[in-house]
Amino acid sequence: MPAPSCFGRLLAISLRCSGVSFAARAFPPFFPHVGQALQLQDLWPRPDSVNAVHQSPRLRWRLPACSYPLGLLDRLGMATTVPARMATMFYLKSTSELETMRRGGQFLSEVVAKLAEAVTPGVTTGQLDTLADELIRAAGGIPSAKGYQGFPGAICTSPNEVVVHGIPGETVLREGDNVSLDVAMLYQGYHVDMARTFPVGTISPRVQRLMDVTERSLTAAIRECQPGARVGDLGAPVQGIVEGEGFSVVRNYSGHGVGRSFHEEPHIFNYGKRHRGTVLKPGMTLAIEPMVIEGRPETRVLDDGWSVVAADGSMAAHFEHTVAIIPEGCEVLTRPQ
Repeated sequence: MPAPSCFGRLLAISLRCSGVSFAARAFPPFFPHVGQALQLQDLWPRPDSVNAVHQSPRLRWRLPACSYPLGLLDRLGMATTVPARMATMFYLKSTSELETMRRGGQFLSEVVAKLAEAVTPGVTTGQLDTLADELIRAAGGIPSAKGYQGFPGAICTSPNEVVVHGIPGETVLREGDNVSLDVAMLYQGYHVDMARTFPVGTISPRVQRLMDVTERSLTAAIRECQPGARVGDLGAPVQGIVEGEGFSVVRNYSGHGVGRSFHEEPHIFNYGKRHRGTVLKPGMTLAIEPMVIEGRPETRVLDDGWSVVAADGSMAAHFEHTVAIIPEGCEVLTRPQ
């Protein structure tokens, strides 16, 4: 599940230092579209944070589970390439933690494979959700999305122009549709996240091309994953491939870190410049998820408060894997073995 946008909300700044908390809220006059919250915290690791990576000697800026365009971060003076201006903390998973996530990732890939068989003309998104819930629990997991910030489904089901966060229900899938299934599972204390867009019966060549380009952009981003690479090195090829084919990347939703929490740092943007952004380190686990629209990149949220659709009504596609950064490069934890 991508990290949602928080544009247009109140800026909340919270400062914690030596056990004393200060809070302030203000609308920045210089930029009207700003994220919900920034937190300044002392960086001394807590007892359960022995694997924390500190990129600043004193303070860290922590962005919540929302997406922020790189240009906005620069305007706010928080570019991740300048540790003195913006510091972040990441929890690096141990070998045993990665092994747990690896097992969870394989179970999740099996769940998605079984869901793929159920995507046929006439099935409802609610039926797919019920099946996913049963399969996840049979594998020893819990649906990560169920109840997350009030989300009602076990998975996100997003047909046609719905980009992400589609609510399962009575929608009937018909011949020629496509549907994105975003499936995440909490397994033995760790979240793994995966999404794919599936054809419903026979689809048009243009929709198949949209799906192929989106999946190819994900592969290109994964190919860049290695210690020392930066987040911008992942987003740049996604943007290049997608826009080179005449499609648009969604800019106000992003991938994210994943593991102990459903959404962790860093944010994985599907656009950007190489050699920019957070440095990747062994032990990081990332949910990389290009979201692509056939037409223009603008989106809007439906009245249900969740479903994000292409503003121009054009088709969308979404592919995602959970990827671990390891000393040798990377490992796709949700790729079927």
